[in-house]
Formats: sequence, structure tokens, C-alpha cells
Amino acid sequence: MTIGSIPVEVSVKVDSDRIIDIELTPIEDTVETVYPMLQSSLDNIKDQIISSQSLENIYLTSDSTYTYTVLMDAISTALDKATCDSD
Repeated sequence: MTIGSIPVEVSVKVDSDRIIDIELTPIEDTVETVYPMLQSSLDNIKDQIISSQSLENIYLTSDSTYTYTVLMDAISTALDKATCDSD
């Protein structure tokens, strides 16, 4: 995904049947400065996904709707790719 003009990759780590981590790589200082809600939004989503092992029924706060939507789309794409790679 691209934040502004800076490419940012969402990395989803899975083992055989569980999501074990989700992170942004690389997260540059410029991205954090311009988009300060990005990391905290990811942390919120990550905690919920790892706890539930699902992308369904994730609570998204109204103050960062765009950020959450971009992150959820990127996470979904990364999980789809992980599923395809394991087939």
C-alpha cells in the first residue's frame, strides 16, 4: 500500500493455522509524522485480529475511518496472499 507517496508494506505472519503478528514494514519517520494515527490504528486492529483470529467484527473508531479501511484492505490482501502461497 502507499501512504501519500511512500510505499508501506503490511506484513502478516501466520503459522499453520493462526495469525501471529501484523506489522508495517518499513515504517519511516516521515510516515509516522504525517500519519500519526497509522501505527496506533494498526495496533488496535492487530490486537483484535490476533485475539479473534478473524477479520470479521473488528471495531473501528470513527476518528480514523480512512486509516482503518486502508489497513484492513492491506491486511486482507496479505492474508489472501499467504493463503495462496500455502496451497
